[in-house]
Amino acid sequence: MTNSGGDSHFAVAQNLIMKIVEMDSSDLEQVITLCEQLGYPLSFDDIQTRFLLISKEPTHKLYVAKMINDQVVGWIHVN
Repeated sequence: MTNSGGDSHFAVAQNLIMKIVEMDSSDLEQVITLCEQLGYPLSFDDIQTRFLLISKEPTHKLYVAKMINDQVVGWIHVN
């Protein structure tokens, strides 16, 4: 089940509630943690540079999946 509210989308599955929102600079530390868990260690400068470059592209979007407590549990780059 999904519910759209403003710029956020909420997903409910097995009593877990997540929201999908556009990534902003406050999410970068948690995105770095996810990248490290997946075997892609990046510095803050690396991820910030990529974030700023992608954010300037009008046909590209970065989204994060957040639990109800704002813990980032996923991210995606779409074009």
